[in-house]
Amino acid sequence: MNFKRNIEVYLCGPMSGLKNYNMLAFKDATACLRDRGIKVQSPVELNTDSDGKFPCRQWEEAMRIDISVMCMCDAVVLLLGWENSQGAALEHFIAVRLGILVVRYSLPEVFLDLAHIPIQRVK
Repeated sequence: MNFKRNIEVYLCGPMSGLKNYNMLAFKDATACLRDRGIKVQSPVELNTDSDGKFPCRQWEEAMRIDISVMCMCDAVVLLLGWENSQGAALEHFIAVRLGILVVRYSLPEVFLDLAHIPIQRVK
């Protein structure tokens, strides 16, 4: 399923304390969503510097940046294990309170959920 408009999503999932910060899960989900024409904001990309260093900033600073980007997205896509992460739980809480669509990353259901986003983006 390809999308006729530029849907923008933020990936939300566990990172701290996991092997390689769970980067493979983020990269795989990013590639899968982008292959279907969805614009993806990933904390992995947001917090990697030009030399490829990740994380390139402290947790608190990264969360401020990530949350500000998340708030501009059409939806938040939850990766497996998000509920075990303080940062992902905080992002989830904020998204729900702000009325941002939240969906679980589960193929192909994630695409069906995202297909219900209204054409007009409300900010």
